[in-house]
Amino acid sequence: MTKRSSLLGFLALVILFLVASLTAADSRIDPRLYGGLAWRNIGPLRAGRVSAVTGVVGRPGIFYMGLPLGGVWKTTSAGETWYPIFDDVKEASCVGAIEVAPSDPNVIYVGMGDLITGGGINEGNGVYKSVDAGKTWQHLGLDDTKQIPSMLVDPHDPNLVLLAAQGNVHTHTEERGVFRSIDGGKTWKKTLFINNETGIQKIAWAYDRPDVILATTVRHYQAPGGAARGGAPAPGVPAPAAAAAGAAGGQGAPAPPAPTGTAIYKSTDEGLTWKEITGGGLPTLAGRTGVAVAANTNAQRMFLIGTFGLYRSDDGGATWHQMDAADRRIAGSGYICDVYVDPKNPDIVYTLNTSSYRSLDGGQTFAAFKGAPGGDDPHVLWIDPTDGQRLFLGVDQGATISLDGGLTWSSWYNQSTAQLYHISADNQYPYWVYASMQDSGSVAVRSRGGLNRPFTRLQELQANAGKQWQDKLKELETLRSATSQKINDLQNSKQGGAPQKFILSPEQQAELQKYQAAESDYAKQLRQVQKSLRKDTDSLETRIKVLNIGLMPALVATTGVVLSVVKRKRTAAK
Repeated sequence: MTKRSSLLGFLALVILFLVASLTAADSRIDPRLYGGLAWRNIGPLRAGRVSAVTGVVGRPGIFYMGLPLGGVWKTTSAGETWYPIFDDVKEASCVGAIEVAPSDPNVIYVGMGDLITGGGINEGNGVYKSVDAGKTWQHLGLDDTKQIPSMLVDPHDPNLVLLAAQGNVHTHTEERGVFRSIDGGKTWKKTLFINNETGIQKIAWAYDRPDVILATTVRHYQAPGGAARGGAPAPGVPAPAAAAAGAAGGQGAPAPPAPTGTAIYKSTDEGLTWKEITGGGLPTLAGRTGVAVAANTNAQRMFLIGTFGLYRSDDGGATWHQMDAADRRIAGSGYICDVYVDPKNPDIVYTLNTSSYRSLDGGQTFAAFKGAPGGDDPHVLWIDPTDGQRLFLGVDQGATISLDGGLTWSSWYNQSTAQLYHISADNQYPYWVYASMQDSGSVAVRSRGGLNRPFTRLQELQANAGKQWQDKLKELETLRSATSQKINDLQNSKQGGAPQKFILSPEQQAELQKYQAAESDYAKQLRQVQKSLRKDTDSLETRIKVLNIGLMPALVATTGVVLSVVKRKRTAAK
């Protein structure tokens, strides 16, 4: 045995001894010494991805959102403030669908399990219901459905509910398909089942014709070590001659050109029986899809969207034709894919991709509606079935609401619902916590920050500077208005039918000079504040870059703080 190996063995024994000693010591620590520690929310007040949205018909301020890992949140002020209402449910937190009964605003149904996006699998445990507007919740079963991405509640009967269940992606199971309840979720009947590998990804109807429903299917099973979801034919699903490539089951990466179990079905008896729609100009269907039925068309106008583009039918699904084929933006993807129609005007159509798009001519042409070209990534949209001006978008950046048809939107900088992938802490006092967000860059929060305070140092500077700017601007605008009015009066005054020569009195000249001096001072102060902001921004970005490469991992920082606190308290106890 070499000296080097002997030394390594000795060091290993020392490390094991220290770990064992620390563990034994910690096991004897009196819990009262750290019993006062409690979890608290330090922000940031910067939202994250939203997986489900709904609102209350006839009550403009009340909306609910479901989160992929944060339960259900509610606003009664049209998005000005949000608060969680699902925290008492401990068994699951991933929401895939949420619906309020149009005929009873106290009745809410929540389907657990988010649609698979980007490869992430967030599973749920069935259905929950509230009969008191979210104060309390009752579990309604269907635990093994795992992922429920879509729900419908009858416009006139709060007990008639339908849901789309994808099932367990890891195993063959019959807990997939369309489930229907007529007793408020006490019992469920499966009315559409394809096979033990194929689930339902979307169900939709028109508010004025709930008897006519569209449903789309997709293969939702991955064998251990086997092909990706949708990469092989699903049993019992006819394979087209040449299936187009598409992202199966909502994955971010496209599947190989193979059947994916994707099909479209129609019911004319409110979900009791179903018939597959084929032919009539439909493209080869593959991967993730979205459907919509337009109101005020006697359920004749329908839309279908996928990686293959947007298609429309005007005869209840008998024939189809592609809309705006030249616009490559008007198509779905494995990550984002859906279509919606205004409840009053069937010519107003919305589609979702990395941004949202709107057509005012029934889908013939589209224009960008809301979202940065780089991708706000809108995932879900709710339109009040009685008022097309009330819109609720759930995007990667959070929840945003419009009450005027999209002219203005509520902020997403008031929701502590971020999806955070990595966290780090620095060594200043009080320390700051840094994190990388889902599709939203990096954030920093003070460890002792309050939720009513700016969520970053940069935001704090901007808020303080903003107040100074507003005060100065108000002062300058007062001077500007008064001076301009007097100058205007002089310019427009006449003497003997001819314009008076433009001459300012000494008082007016002094006032003008005061205005000019104030304007110069404002510009100087503005430059100084901007310089300070740039300096702070550079410093903050540098700290984030350093910390993100692992200089101060959150686990190490947290462990060090806890051990330090325990050590001090043990010493004090002696």
